Amino acid sequence: MGYHIIKNGNKVTYGLIEFIADTETDVTKIPVLLLSPGSKCFVIETSSTYMLNTSKAWKKIANSGGGTGTGSAEIIALENKVDKLSNNVLYKPSVE
Repeated sequence: MGYHIIKNGNKVTYGLIEFIADTETDVTKIPVLLLSPGSKCFVIETSSTYMLNTSKAWKKIANSGGGTGTGSAEIIALENKVDKLSNNVLYKPSVE
C-alpha cells in the first residue's frame, strides 16, 4: 500500500493537476513522473474520471453524482440560468 498526503489540517500539498482528455487512450499518454497521486483526468468522450494512484497508475474512479452519469440535471439548470441572463440584458440586437 502506498500513500501521499494531500492535505494536513488546513495546509494543502500542491502538485495535484487536473487534465482533460478527448479519449481514454489519451489518459495513458500523460507523463506521470512529476505528478502527485490524486491528480485527475476527465475524459470527454466517456465522461469518465481517472485518478493517479501512488503507484503512478491511472485508475477509473466512480461517478459520485448519483444520477445517470449524464449530468442532465446540471445541464438543465445551467441552460435555465443562461435563459434568464439572456432575457435580462439591456440591449438585444434585432434579428433580421
